[in-house]
Amino acid sequence: MRHSLYILLIVLCSCLNKTKNRVERNEPKDIQPDLTGNWFLDSTNLPFSSPARIPSFCNDLYPGSHFTFTKDSMLRVVAKDSTKECFAYSYSIHGNELTLIEWDMLITFQVQKLTENSLVIRSPYMPDHSISREAGYLLFFSRRDNR
Repeated sequence: MRHSLYILLIVLCSCLNKTKNRVERNEPKDIQPDLTGNWFLDSTNLPFSSPARIPSFCNDLYPGSHFTFTKDSMLRVVAKDSTKECFAYSYSIHGNELTLIEWDMLITFQVQKLTENSLVIRSPYMPDHSISREAGYLLFFSRRDNR
């Protein structure tokens, strides 16, 4: 009887430890600032003032281009000196990856830095007329909205 109680106690304790570990793994390790809002492209590290680009419809994005991330996971992009959207994308963030979804294409950027008022992403999508860089290039954004 004593032996059976001892085995039952060990089994219960091991089950509690497994449940506890599962809960800890599912908790977020760090909480990033909210991306929702109005962001403006301040600069890139491309040579010769080359424009940035998002594959497909948004080419020639110069500093001053406007990016709006909405609460319903849409990104609207307006090129500098334009009033018309070049395109609207669905977006998601997982870890340090910002993924834009356009029809059947995924466009992924690496988030290098995200604070309340600044965003830096690395793009592997080189403009056609720029000098190729294997590691891509950086885009620097600042938030300009009343939050």
